[in-house]
Amino acid sequence: EEETHGPDEELRALRDGIMRKVIPRLLRPLETARRFLVPRLVHGDLWDGNASVDLSSGAPRIFDGVCFYAHNEYELGPWWAPRHKMTDKYVAEYVKHFPVSEPVEDFSDKGLLYRL
Repeated sequence: EEETHGPDEELRALRDGIMRKVIPRLLRPLETARRFLVPRLVHGDLWDGNASVDLSSGAPRIFDGVCFYAHNEYELGPWWAPRHKMTDKYVAEYVKHFPVSEPVEDFSDKGLLYRL
């Protein structure tokens, strides 16, 4: 980005703040106080444009997987983007199968981070 458009001090300061403060604040507690993450295979780009239903069978179909191992909540990042049709109902169903990681009070903030 900087090679193409030149340096932008405001963006650099925002990036540095995210890297030095936000990420450690939200992710470090996932593996402290006797907590640990179990990496899960995630789709990596799961949103309403990459999911459908086979009309003949009713089976779900998922496209454009860029699978990798990550914190399972990473999968939810695109679901919270206002432009997508994946609503809080999808998130609520997801957490029935994969409970929110402790500390639970950071759940929506981690979602904002993962949306980036």
